[in-house]
Amino acid sequence: MRILVFGAGAIGSFLGGMLAGVCDVALVGRKPHVQAIREHGLIMEGLIRKTVRIEAHECIPSSAWDAVFITTKAYDTKQAIKEICESVNPCMIVSMQNGLSNLDVIRKHIEQYDGFTSSACITSCGVTMLENGKISVNGIGNTVIGSTGRSEAVELLCELMNDAGIACARSENIMRDIWIKGVVNSAINPLSAIFRVKNGELVANPHLRALLEAVAGESENVAKHCGFVEQDFDCVKKTIEVAKNTSENYSSMLQDVMKGKRTEVREINGYIVEMGEKHGIDVKLNRFLLNAVLGVAPS
Repeated sequence: MRILVFGAGAIGSFLGGMLAGVCDVALVGRKPHVQAIREHGLIMEGLIRKTVRIEAHECIPSSAWDAVFITTKAYDTKQAIKEICESVNPCMIVSMQNGLSNLDVIRKHIEQYDGFTSSACITSCGVTMLENGKISVNGIGNTVIGSTGRSEAVELLCELMNDAGIACARSENIMRDIWIKGVVNSAINPLSAIFRVKNGELVANPHLRALLEAVAGESENVAKHCGFVEQDFDCVKKTIEVAKNTSENYSSMLQDVMKGKRTEVREINGYIVEMGEKHGIDVKLNRFLLNAVLGVAPS
């Protein structure tokens, strides 16, 4: 398969770097990062240490692709899918992003075109961008991929990622998995960003752990009320598990705050607040975190 990764940030570079060993893959990213990769290769440190020679571009190359992974920030999804549909042949579009509405945005846009299909990929791998051309893999978590219907392309991509060393399973309910990750992120990301701590500190510190559990519980109420997550699934337990498994990772939201960049708090906590208010559910903790992060980072 020929795979294009659109949005070569930390997770996109990790995905491309891993897939490079098993298929034809190319990255699309910002100029400084692309130039560094072209000159020195993609340098991977941390739990996975290797340098990968990989094709990298600033713009989408005119070529035939079997699948395009969107790994941009959630607030760039609309622009990303527009550029992709105008530049590539009809293929499978895979959202591998934070946020709760990316798949809906993608599906709505590709309805205008013939031949495109959509799916989503959820991962709890922890990756940090150290500098242009260099990433650090700090946590190896589980990855799932799926669509709302059966898809041969999804099956092939799942197999490909396993061959590349990314432990991946086929999701039987991808919207459920998106919401479970959304609940986890709604607690870990803003709390780590506000308190400027690694994920593991949110569990190790009893005061921060209490906040982590409270926020995850509130977000869990919204997810279950809306029917995305079954009543007997413990999202709070899952949040603690992810924080432990990525204990040495700086969350993407914390990385954005430290760099003075826009965060995805609107697409995570903001969306939970929107859904909670729509259904009359108390979301005061998510609303506080939304405003707190917006208060310390560009919006």
